[in-house]
Amino acid sequence: MLEVKNLTKIYKTKGGAEVRALDNVSISFAEKGMVFLLGKSGSGKSTLLNICGGLDAPDSGEIIVKGKSSKDFSAGDFDSYRNTYVGFIFQEYNILNEFSIEDNIALALELQGKPKDKQEIARLLDEVELTNFAKRKPNTLSGGQKQRVAIARALVKNPEIIMADEPTGALDSNTGKQVFDTLKKLSRDKLVIVVSHDRDFAEEYADRIIELRDGKVISDVIKESVPPVVKDENVSIVGDNTIFIKKGSKLSTQDFTKIKKFVAECDNDVLISKEQSDIANYKKANKINDDNSKEQFTVIPSQPKQKSYSSEENKFIRSKLPLRHAVKIGASSIKVKPVRFLFTVFLSVVSFVLFGLFSCLMLYNPDEVKVQSLKDSEIQYLDMYKTYDVITSNYEIGRDEPWSYTQSHNANMSDNEINDIRKTFGDNVIPVYKIASCSIDNLYVNNLIQSLYTSNINGFISADSPINYIAGTKPQGENQIAISEYLYNSIKNGELKDENQKVIKINTFSDIIIQIKNKTYSVSGIFQSEKIMDKYKELDKKTDYTGGWGDTLRSGFYSYVAIDPACVNSFGKAIGYQNTEIPQTSFGGTFLRYSYAEENNGSMSNSFVRMDGNTNYYNSSCEKVSASGSEKMSVMLDYSNYFKVLRGVSEIFIDRNKPEYNEAFANEYYSSEITANELYALADGNYYSETEMIAAAKKVLDITNKYFRLENLNFKITNFVGTQSIAEKAKIVGFYQNTNQNVGETITYLSNDLADIYKEHSINANGMYSENICNYAPANYEANNYAHVFLSTNNNASQIRNILEYKNTTSENNDKFSVQNGLLTQITLYNSMVDILSKVFLWIGIVLAIFSMLLLFNFITASISAKKKEIGILRAVGARGTDVFKIFFSEAFIIVIICIVLSIILTSVFAGLINNSIQNQLGIPFAMFTFGIISVAMIAGIALVSAFISTFLPVYSNAKKKPVESIRSL
Repeated sequence: MLEVKNLTKIYKTKGGAEVRALDNVSISFAEKGMVFLLGKSGSGKSTLLNICGGLDAPDSGEIIVKGKSSKDFSAGDFDSYRNTYVGFIFQEYNILNEFSIEDNIALALELQGKPKDKQEIARLLDEVELTNFAKRKPNTLSGGQKQRVAIARALVKNPEIIMADEPTGALDSNTGKQVFDTLKKLSRDKLVIVVSHDRDFAEEYADRIIELRDGKVISDVIKESVPPVVKDENVSIVGDNTIFIKKGSKLSTQDFTKIKKFVAECDNDVLISKEQSDIANYKKANKINDDNSKEQFTVIPSQPKQKSYSSEENKFIRSKLPLRHAVKIGASSIKVKPVRFLFTVFLSVVSFVLFGLFSCLMLYNPDEVKVQSLKDSEIQYLDMYKTYDVITSNYEIGRDEPWSYTQSHNANMSDNEINDIRKTFGDNVIPVYKIASCSIDNLYVNNLIQSLYTSNINGFISADSPINYIAGTKPQGENQIAISEYLYNSIKNGELKDENQKVIKINTFSDIIIQIKNKTYSVSGIFQSEKIMDKYKELDKKTDYTGGWGDTLRSGFYSYVAIDPACVNSFGKAIGYQNTEIPQTSFGGTFLRYSYAEENNGSMSNSFVRMDGNTNYYNSSCEKVSASGSEKMSVMLDYSNYFKVLRGVSEIFIDRNKPEYNEAFANEYYSSEITANELYALADGNYYSETEMIAAAKKVLDITNKYFRLENLNFKITNFVGTQSIAEKAKIVGFYQNTNQNVGETITYLSNDLADIYKEHSINANGMYSENICNYAPANYEANNYAHVFLSTNNNASQIRNILEYKNTTSENNDKFSVQNGLLTQITLYNSMVDILSKVFLWIGIVLAIFSMLLLFNFITASISAKKKEIGILRAVGARGTDVFKIFFSEAFIIVIICIVLSIILTSVFAGLINNSIQNQLGIPFAMFTFGIISVAMIAGIALVSAFISTFLPVYSNAKKKPVESIRSL
């Protein structure tokens, strides 16, 4: 029936080493019986079973099935061989969880093109003691019951061979015994091959035991019954060490003589019992049958002979899963795994909706959008800040010029600048004092959003500002303040407590006593809030507190209070403004210049710290050295920079165009066994251990130090602070491993004397080698009294445009002014995005189409990858690659059709919602997105093309893989 000849299977490890799972193995199997394959993990027993079952292919050798050699098999013959002759049973059961027990078993029949035989399935379930379990789902069964379902599935097509890989590995001993009892019964008429680690089970149930080690058969034994040696009718010798006495009461004198002789020949103790239960247990444990014959294993005298088969007898049944069943299985897979299905559909729909939305973008004027949007939003005041730029220049090795970036900072405004603004925009200007923001200490609110924007006081304005008091009077003196209408209502909605923690009952504003920075203030009056709050306050309650319309509150009067201008100083200075906004010009680091020859100079930028005992230091011979033992006026470089220096210096010796060219050094350097990984270890220490780094460094330095010493390199460290500059010669004495995980940030360790020198010159402690230059000199900084200013829009587009474009060019500092507003920030963000897209409008369709296709490809590949278990099970049962392809292509096609329908609907809905959201939230009265028939056609077309390309490739690839690859992924 089954024979293997000269099987060899070699696996390669990740390191490239070869492992012989099977080494020239030849075995012939009988037509029936129970064969155990034993051996330790890695011995090759599972590989042998997989090759025998056609789940894997050997590198050499062949399997012979009913006289037909695997060398003559086509690509699909192995699937057909399993479909026809083999029933597989796995350790993890491998039944399809989405199918009922009945459907799991029927699958094996349907793959043979046979109808679902419910009577036969019921008979098999009864045989494996699972009567009335047909409609149950696998998740309601125990492990032993699932394994019996797997046995029933293997039997339903009446296979001639049953292959079981660790069938009891996941079961307890009692359940495992039941499984082996079932397999033993089957072995009376079929060949049962079992892979197991359990020798006890093997010796109890096996008719033949084949043991493997290192891919070779080291033992092949069969079970035989040895009859007893009968001395007379009362005494028999069983095996070599057991005497059987029949009815001891009738023993003759001769019988006692025989027994005495048997006992006398034994040097050890002899136990004689008349207890029948003890005798039964002994016979069972020692494999003694009722006729006193003893079962024992002996070396197989010869391999079983294979009989001849006709072409009709060895004909394979090719699997024929109908398309309607493939669609049903695919749809069933979607139905029983809704989370994965919904997630796949969701991501696919998102990609197509994005494609649809961005394909609808139209050209527009972003500047006019700002103006019109701010006008329609009815914002009464815009918040203008004075700003200056700080240009940071960073220096790197290999760059002729530094790379720079610019950051804007806010600066305080002076009285003269406020007057200049009034000349342009009129008297309706409200300056904000540079007093630090604070909170109302005795105000308690439950709502987080309300707490953030009501208990905080974001600024202080003058009581003489052009604001409308709707109750009370202007504050007078340093113990009075006026609050906005919104803040007044918020306080009433919360709880205000006095100094004794008693809730203050508020009937009018005059009842309010608030505490700010341990000081108590009374409220003299209430000024009117901006109208925009009335329009959007309900919307703001639904917005996340970290942004959104909360920024509008920050830019309006809602969280500001008015104070007596004569008492400004009593409210304290704006520490935050003063310390963080003072512009400065400085060099924050050092330049390290190295040279071996005049024409080979370089520089690099490094942070630096003083050498200490917390870091491992190495000299140029890769020997550890202590910080205290480092030389004066010396530096230790991060080893990646150390080897940059080394590389720069060594170029002199390996460049034929250099006068110092050293052919011997160049030849030795380039012929050395320095691997790519070792070069990477020298380039980036964040991903390599210290041991790997040192090993790589040793190789390079051993060669380099033959020709020159790195200690001879001359280093010049230059630092600039203000107008001062210093230069010190230093010597590089070694390197260390950089453990700093901030990418791009390296430091240089300086010896103590160098560190002291730079400490005296006020080296910037932030560790950055950068030059900061700003266009603003803080002359009379303390005299600048205002943090920013509110400007009235008059709800006029021309006024808004003038505010947005305003720049004060009269200042000798060339200061800039910019509007900072929550709505404007959002409008600018959208404008920037659309403006960028508008510049590449002709390419948007192509880019997003490819993007959508790649996303769908990724989603479907992930879906197929998640179904490797199903693929493995189907292939093991007997399905061909084409059957698997039909099943999963059906599922993918269903997903794509759903995606197309949902994408069209959702794109249309979202286009409208986004347009409404922009208009309602940002005050932009136009539709940014339009969705029509062309967009519908584009989504459908891209989705269908994507479905074909992105589904065919991964499904076909997985369907063509060896079944064992899917089985191993379980």
